[in-house]
Amino acid sequence: MKICLLGLGYIGLPTACLFANANHEVVGIDVNQEIIEKLNREELPFEENGLEELFEDAYPNMRFKTEVEEADVFIIAVPTPLNKEMKMAELKYVRSAAEMIYPQLRIDNLVILESTVPPGTCDKLLVPVLEESGLKTGDFRLAHCPERAIPGNTI
Repeated sequence: MKICLLGLGYIGLPTACLFANANHEVVGIDVNQEIIEKLNREELPFEENGLEELFEDAYPNMRFKTEVEEADVFIIAVPTPLNKEMKMAELKYVRSAAEMIYPQLRIDNLVILESTVPPGTCDKLLVPVLEESGLKTGDFRLAHCPERAIPGNTI
């Protein structure tokens, strides 16, 4: 199975490594070119206990890019920082990730939103953007599975 994981931070990178260690082909996507360059040199962009070994074992099954490509599964693991003025999660990174995915979306693909978001985000934000692909929900699968990990201590 080919998995395209968007967001290679404290949640996304360990998650990508876990899937790669389970012998899935993983394409890690991040908009930060420096992170991509580091990962392609087999260097970690941050430290976390156990991540170095996990990364070394996973590396043969992973590639890192700034642009999304076709996959079976797309996982969105981007930040949703609190907008203090609005007192709600900032969803611009989620929208941007969905906009990167929809040109590659195919029938029977699965899109998983891992980021912690307010109720209704899938229906009100993700579905309309993903349907710009010409597909309708039911043609592709959509799930929300918010993180249940402590960033920096994910493993």
